[in-house]
Amino acid sequence: MTELAQWSLAVLGPEWKAYCGAWPPDVAAPAVMWRMIGMDVRALGPSSFEVQKRMTAYLLAEDADREHTAVLRLLEALGTAVKIPLDSAAKRYLRIADPKMSVLPEGTAEGKPAQGPLTVTLIRRTSKPAAEAPLMRSVFYQSTMR
Repeated sequence: MTELAQWSLAVLGPEWKAYCGAWPPDVAAPAVMWRMIGMDVRALGPSSFEVQKRMTAYLLAEDADREHTAVLRLLEALGTAVKIPLDSAAKRYLRIADPKMSVLPEGTAEGKPAQGPLTVTLIRRTSKPAAEAPLMRSVFYQSTMR
């Protein structure tokens, strides 16, 4: 999530703040908060698997127009980007899939919505750790010398 938050700051600009998981008590606008709303793990074979994390963004800005503009900027950037760097030195990336914007009708949501206006799926392939096994199971020796 922190990589997605840092990537969001690069898209939105230096005046924005990014948070992961929950809003802090002293949050000030403009800010974006990313929260994981779902996760799937799928086996690809005997030695690898794929992790899919569904993320949602909540935005807080001075007015509704700035929030809407920020959502559109993030959606366009997610739509054009193929990957988000997870660890550039190790060449590990998160693949972006299915970015969506949803608009909740005003006055219908009571309290806080479970999903923000922007959702995206981040996909990462990982190899399973190799189990340590002995190099030889046993050694058989029979002398033929008499």
